[in-house]
Amino acid sequence: MLSNKDLLYDKMGVQDLGTIEIATYLSEKYSVVRTWLLPILFDMLSHNKHYDYPQKVFEQGLATLKVGDSVVDEEHLAGISAHPKANFTEAKQAVEYLLSMLGVDFKIEEFDHSSFISGRCAKVICRNKMIGFLGEIHPKVLENFGLLVPVCAFELSLDLVIKEKNEAESA
Repeated sequence: MLSNKDLLYDKMGVQDLGTIEIATYLSEKYSVVRTWLLPILFDMLSHNKHYDYPQKVFEQGLATLKVGDSVVDEEHLAGISAHPKANFTEAKQAVEYLLSMLGVDFKIEEFDHSSFISGRCAKVICRNKMIGFLGEIHPKVLENFGLLVPVCAFELSLDLVIKEKNEAESA
């Protein structure tokens, strides 16, 4: 899926850690390959502010990462929940339920991510490998998208979830 650096990084308050840029593009809006899904969900949410809350949306799809000189496609799952009482616990419970239903052993540890409120963000770890993150979105990010209610969110690498689950089962 194509996107742009403003949406993927500037609005989300994060640094570009290796985007794949399209050599010849027709619109700046579609000038790079997306590296994560959450910005796309926030963009969608910003275009649906006129609908009643709560609004809960998820997407499963490819994120393309540049790792050294290689290009890696990973299947990701991301979800957001927007309403006046959205909080860290809601995102944590969604991830816990999903991974428990998949039979994945995991733990959740505090994590710093500039898109999230400090102290209200966590990484999801499976077999000592980070497979995702979750938490409450930082007010500056909400402001960047013109959102007026709290939002909690998560993003997981489904490829890593499956890989770690399979390795745990074969160990």
